[in-house]
Amino acid sequence: MVRIAKDQKGCHGARMTGAGFGGCAVALVQKEMTEEFQKNIYKEYHDTTGIKPNIYACKAGAGAEIYYHSS
Repeated sequence: MVRIAKDQKGCHGARMTGAGFGGCAVALVQKEMTEEFQKNIYKEYHDTTGIKPNIYACKAGAGAEIYYHSS
């Protein structure tokens, strides 16, 4: 997945993540290239492995915050 992602137009980097539970990869992609990137990744990964990948587009947030909940 990472190799395929890094070869795509608009990808600024990709790497494996998580604890190995089925495999996850994160890629940084130009916003305007997101849709094309997802289509290309899906097709090439499926063609290569026979596995239909789940792809989730998201954007970075402000990070962790302290959250207080009063009972």
